[in-house]
Amino acid sequence: MICGFETDEDAMILHGANKEMLNLAESKELTEEYWMNKLRATYPDMPDRILQDLVPLVIGNIEHISDVRALHRNLDLDTVHREWIVCIGRGFDFLHIPNMALIVGPYSRT
Repeated sequence: MICGFETDEDAMILHGANKEMLNLAESKELTEEYWMNKLRATYPDMPDRILQDLVPLVIGNIEHISDVRALHRNLDLDTVHREWIVCIGRGFDFLHIPNMALIVGPYSRT
């Protein structure tokens, strides 16, 4: 799975089969059923269990994009992004250095 990041809004861009791209900044849909079906169509060979694990990540990113937009950040003042590591989960405290890593998580759906 190839995943890009649009750093102005912290949006994930998922690259799927047949050169399809899902730019999460272009969606406001938050239902699990919608995203399960959309991800299944984008990644037809991916097992359902993995797709089910991706759904909360996708929905969480869309919610985060909304929060970022509400901040009305001045992009001229933001750090230039040159991250070279993508980390998902916990335990990456040692990588909290500007432009070192893009750290995703932890998240909660409760």
